[in-house]
Amino acid sequence: MNIQEKYPSDFNFKCHRKNESTAYAVHQVAFNHKYETFMTCGGDGSYFIWDKDSRKRLKASGGADAPITACAMSSNAQICAYAFGYDWARGC
Repeated sequence: MNIQEKYPSDFNFKCHRKNESTAYAVHQVAFNHKYETFMTCGGDGSYFIWDKDSRKRLKASGGADAPITACAMSSNAQICAYAFGYDWARGC
């Protein structure tokens, strides 16, 4: 089975949305193979944890004042780490 058959093309993450008219970049995706979940972090200052099989959001953080530029999950899914930084969305 190739990757296109296993994961349909309509399953992608390009942005985080606050509402229909505001979109923020997803800066990183971190996978957890134990529970087959993943975490996205973005320019809106929030992270989301997703279930890939049901295509549902499991957890959402509140938005911070700064973009989350990096994220990681431990192999046993006990720890999620993220870092704030400037993502140049507002220019120099």
